[in-house]
Amino acid sequence: MKKEYLSLKGIHTVTKSRLTDDAAWDIQAELVRLESEGRYEEFKELLTEFNKEYGVESFVVENVTPTEGRTEIARALTGDLSAIAEIEINYVALGDDNTAENIADTALGNEVFRKQFSSRTHTDNIAYVTAFYTTGDTDGTYEEHGLFINGGAGADSGSIISRLLLGGLVKSAIETLTIDTAITINDA
Repeated sequence: MKKEYLSLKGIHTVTKSRLTDDAAWDIQAELVRLESEGRYEEFKELLTEFNKEYGVESFVVENVTPTEGRTEIARALTGDLSAIAEIEINYVALGDDNTAENIADTALGNEVFRKQFSSRTHTDNIAYVTAFYTTGDTDGTYEEHGLFINGGAGADSGSIISRLLLGGLVKSAIETLTIDTAITINDA
């Protein structure tokens, strides 16, 4: 009989878009409205079209799934939580440290901006989380990105479930940044 082992694998599609005309700024405003109203399906559809039209850079990155995040999943499986919110991916963050990812990571190397996720859903054994950083959220050079379970608004809060390197991605004040994450729970 074949033994089964669970594994987590994160694939991240990183897209930078530049707002080059009034229509782009209007779409960004609509995206912010849909996000704030929790209309995630409409948000994702419009964001996909926005990134197709205004995208200037896109690449795919695999991540490290730190032990800290996997520990939270084990806690959930054994009922060691007081509320379901304790296992939700609820915050995303950018940082400027390019130190290699490590399964022992408990935070970003140097977190510089944090916000709540923009959308999240799942299909079967795949969790999808989107981070959408608007023109007004932040600008600068970013080396790393992370997803956090049970995080708060303060830097380095929550348990890191995913950390990836961005390779010195530069985001200006007229650009948005979208990081679409697919975390697959499968047999190793």
